[in-house]
Amino acid sequence: MFASHASGGEYGPAGVYTVIHSSSTPTLFVWQLGNSAWGAVLADHTISYETNSKILADVGSGNPYYVCDGSTWADTTASSANQQTLSFWQSGTHLVFELTNPYYEAPTSVPSFNAENGGGWNGGVSTFYRYTGFTGEPTDGYVYTFAYNGVSPGNTSETIKYSFANGWEDYPLNSTTTNPFSVNTSDGSTAIGGTIYPANTIVGLDTAGNFLFKFGHKATYPDPYYEAPALNWWEDGYGALPVITGTGALNGQSFSFYAEDSSHIEFVLSSTASASNPSTIKFTKSDGTWVDGTSGDWPSQVNYDSTNVILRTNTWSNEFVNPNTSSPYTA
Repeated sequence: MFASHASGGEYGPAGVYTVIHSSSTPTLFVWQLGNSAWGAVLADHTISYETNSKILADVGSGNPYYVCDGSTWADTTASSANQQTLSFWQSGTHLVFELTNPYYEAPTSVPSFNAENGGGWNGGVSTFYRYTGFTGEPTDGYVYTFAYNGVSPGNTSETIKYSFANGWEDYPLNSTTTNPFSVNTSDGSTAIGGTIYPANTIVGLDTAGNFLFKFGHKATYPDPYYEAPALNWWEDGYGALPVITGTGALNGQSFSFYAEDSSHIEFVLSSTASASNPSTIKFTKSDGTWVDGTSGDWPSQVNYDSTNVILRTNTWSNEFVNPNTSSPYTA
C-alpha cells in the first residue's frame, strides 16, 4: 500500500509495501511491512493507523521503533494527528524509511481572514485573500495576498502561504523584493523582531525586522488554520483518578492531584489528603510508568499495564483504570 509513498532510508531503495495484518477495532488498521529485498512481509515489522485520531504508530517488535513527524528523528513512537510527512527509524541515527502519508487530509481552505497591522503597514486591519489560478501555484499549501484595510483582491506581489507541512511562511520564501520578508510562529518565549508574542501568534516582518502584521491563537484576529493540540489526559483539569475497584481496602476510594514537578505528577489517596503522612502514587512523564509515592503506608507496590494500575500490599490488591492511553508518554 505504501510503496508509492515511501522513500529514503534503509528500506527506501527497495520500496516499502504492506498488507493488512489485523484490526482490533473497525477504526484501527495494522500493517505488515515488506520490500523486494526481503522477498516477503515480516510479521514483527508492523505499524498502525487509527482513523479517528489520524495517528500512525509503531506496534511491532521489529523495525521501525520510532515514528516521527517530518524527516527529523524524535523520541516518539507515534505521529501527531494528520501529519503529511513522517519518518520511521531504528535509532536516532538510523532512518528506516520516510513516508508521504496516504491518509493525510488537507485542511479546508478559507477564502479570507483578517490580521492586525503593525507600524510597518501603518496600523489598522489588513485582509488576506486566497490567491489561486496563477502560474506555479503550489499544491502543498494555500497562498494568500495582502489587502490593506480590506481592499480586494489585494496586492499579488505581497503574499504569504499556509504550508500543509510547515504552517505559515513567506511566499516566495524570504523574498527580499516584496513584503513580508519573513513569517514567524511564536513559541511564546523567543523574541520576534525584538518582541515576545504569545505562543502560536503568527508575525510578519519586513527586511529590517519591523512588525508588519500579526494574527493567531491569542491575537485579536485568529489563525484560521489553528488546531489546538490534543491534551494529555491530565492537562484538561486533574480532578480525581478513576474510582478504585477490587476487594482490597481501597475499594471505592480514589486518588486526586497532589503535586507536580518536571519528572512526575503525584496523586494522593483522597481519604489521606489531610493526614500528616498522606498516601501517594506517582505518574512518570518520561515513560508513562506508575510508581509508589514517597509518603504514606498504602500501597506498598504499584504495577500497571495499558488497561489498569494495580495497587498492592502484602495482604490485598486493588486497581483503577489507567488513564494514560499513550505509552510511552509523549509531551
